[in-house]
Amino acid sequence: SISNTPLYIAITAVRNMARLTERLKEEAGAQWMKIVNHPFTDAIANGSIGKEAMKFYLIQDHRFLDNFVILLASMVANAPSLKDRIPGCQFLGLITGKENTYFERSLEALGVGEKERCETPNSSATNGFMELMLNTARSGKYDEVAFFPFSFPVASDQMDRCSVCSW
Repeated sequence: SISNTPLYIAITAVRNMARLTERLKEEAGAQWMKIVNHPFTDAIANGSIGKEAMKFYLIQDHRFLDNFVILLASMVANAPSLKDRIPGCQFLGLITGKENTYFERSLEALGVGEKERCETPNSSATNGFMELMLNTARSGKYDEVAFFPFSFPVASDQMDRCSVCSW
């Protein structure tokens, strides 16, 4: 049956996440708009972001990946049923697949070597967001973990405090 193919499963997971994303976007309201209309995200979208800002952003964003995987795994572990775990597992597979090589390829294209990646300090926003992800994952509260990726008040506050995000 087509419903058992990897492509069908992946498409279903993406559609389910899209529905969830739309619902959470509506609930986030003004915070969502503050993030998507921020000068930093505008510069990324229109290609006007400077090379140094993009390098710093990618280094910081890549550091979230491990904690985000822990957060998603916690969501899967704390989901109430197998049916609820499957979309999280599928999303986890997507995040740990090509998503990880995206950062490596992008940083390489920008000329960022391992030394620069390791020696660039975390911003206070990065440290705060990473700590929040781990604390949320450790809470074991499925509802908090499931809705964490859409913590718009936290994300918009972190963007406002991030020096590379200020234009």
